[in-house]
Amino acid sequence: MNNLLDAAKNKATAIYELAKRIGNSELALEISDLKLKIAEIQTDYANLQNENRDLKEKIRSLENDKNEQPILKNRIYYLKDGSPCCSGCYGKDKKIIPLSYVGIGIASHICPACDAPYNIDN
Repeated sequence: MNNLLDAAKNKATAIYELAKRIGNSELALEISDLKLKIAEIQTDYANLQNENRDLKEKIRSLENDKNEQPILKNRIYYLKDGSPCCSGCYGKDKKIIPLSYVGIGIASHICPACDAPYNIDN
């Protein structure tokens, strides 16, 4: 697309120079306007390319986030690798906080962010 616009701009420049040489100021003015429009289209095209790149990156990021969403099992969220994460933090803020193993006792796991205790049977 950019090559096509460059070619159009080059042709317009050549016609502009020809119009100037033959003394057709009205044609030269029209061609100057055409060159300006081509420059505007090139700017718009570059902006659209940047927006397209940003949107593709956002899609990739959202797809990755979707793949990382935990799965609820027995009132506890688990990551795809099987490690538990805090149901409270995920339910409230959609934050994925892996639980820390603290051993056997009142709670086998605890959330390092909100200190919620979990007793998980393995």
